[in-house]
Amino acid sequence: MFHDITPHTLNVGFTNRSAEAHDYLVSYKDNRVLVYIEDGVIFPTIAEAGKLHEIDTGKLTYLFEMDGRGFYLLPDGFPETPGLGYHGKRFFRARTPAWLCFGGATAVHVARWYETKRICGICGRH
Repeated sequence: MFHDITPHTLNVGFTNRSAEAHDYLVSYKDNRVLVYIEDGVIFPTIAEAGKLHEIDTGKLTYLFEMDGRGFYLLPDGFPETPGLGYHGKRFFRARTPAWLCFGGATAVHVARWYETKRICGICGRH
């Protein structure tokens, strides 16, 4: 099954931690997420993405972690480059490694939640 990621672990509990170079960058726009497509699905790390384009790590939002590596949302998007492009969440169903694809689909869902929950349901303010 898609969600069977054993022996890998997914931790969706919130933690207040800063992004590290080996953590994954999640760039989400138009219901799609940015990934490398080579022999499988690979998310750019903060360090790799920083070599391609300047990243303000102060704007990154912690989403969750898998196996101790954080997934961080970049709210402003990231430019596509050769081999690095945006794909929808269904893209992950037929790719490998399965555990990282599950992380990608989860990242899309959490990023979408952040995108649609910008307005307070009580007072209506941002």
